[in-house]
Amino acid sequence: MADQIEKRFMEWMLRGDARAGTAINELDLARQFGVATTGIREFLNRFQRFGLIEKRPNAGWVFQGFTPSFALDLFEIREMFELRSAMTFAALPASSPLWRKIDALREEHVALLQEIELRYHDFSDLDSRFHRLINAAGPNRFIDGFYDVITLIFHYHYQWRKHDERQRNEVAIREHLAYIDALFSRDTSRVELACRVHLASAKQTLIRSTSG
Repeated sequence: MADQIEKRFMEWMLRGDARAGTAINELDLARQFGVATTGIREFLNRFQRFGLIEKRPNAGWVFQGFTPSFALDLFEIREMFELRSAMTFAALPASSPLWRKIDALREEHVALLQEIELRYHDFSDLDSRFHRLINAAGPNRFIDGFYDVITLIFHYHYQWRKHDERQRNEVAIREHLAYIDALFSRDTSRVELACRVHLASAKQTLIRSTSG
């Protein structure tokens, strides 16, 4: 249920082109998503402690927006954790089910790239599943709980800069493919380079979007 609410909430924010000051009504969201208001409230409470959403007396919830400083602080955490996870992934035994999963994701990337002109909006879901799979190689209970916020920032917010979304998504798909090929090579230098190149690209996209 929590995953369903997260996905619907992200889609709602993206579709509504939410910005700082956007009002969030628990009851309206519960009706739209077909869930109980308690589920919506629990979801929003997770983000409140990071300053992304504020509960105002008699006024409901308000989206506070992102600043470049907030985004860069979060990116630093993501970079450290994902690089560690990528190295762990490359060292997995051949019997690990994660290899089959990432091979299947590679096929999805190739298929999407072939239809990028029509399906570039489908990238956000693929992007989220790809990075979650990388991080599954080195699970950490604290980072796992924090990943909801990372997802909100990196997998949805940068899409608000819509004018070059197709081009950015195509670049990201190609970077993912290079990243996956590096993992299969098990060459740690190659893995580190592919990971850093992709994260540097994502960082620049994020900085541009949070800077308006």
